[in-house]
This record gives sequence, C-alpha cells and structure tokens, in this order.
Amino acid sequence: MVNVNLDRLKGLMTERHVTQDSLALALGIARSTLFRKMQRGGKDFTAQEIFKMMQFIPLRRELSLIGFSVVDELEALLAA
Repeated sequence: MVNVNLDRLKGLMTERHVTQDSLALALGIARSTLFRKMQRGGKDFTAQEIFKMMQFIPLRRELSLIGFSVVDELEALLAA
C-alpha cells in the first residue's frame, strides 16, 4: 500500500504545470479515475502508474517527500 502526501504531490504538479487532465492522459486512465485515486489518498495507484508519474511530472528526487518510498523496487519490477 502506498501512502501519498497529496498536498505535496499537487504542489509539485502546479510547480511543473502538470494538470490532472494531462497526468490522467499520461497514466492512461480517465480523469475521474485519477481524481478518485487521489481522493483515496493515492493508495490505489498501481506500481506502473507511479512509475509513469515519476517520468511524466518528473518526481525522481521528490518521491520520498510525497510518500513514494519504493522507487528502486518499482524500477526493478518494471524493468523485468
């Protein structure tokens, strides 16, 4: 389960001019699905969605600030 600091994530999205619409498109999900996942604290994001988020926003060094502490595991999983 992933716990996400949504305020920090939204702040980073704003700083980098990433809208919910563009993020949803990059993740390959409906905007309403993204909104629902964010409303539920981010715990429903899949590993693949988190990885895509990392690349799209980008989030590499900020991941620990927003609660994603599984970077190396995700990269290994998705590289396999």
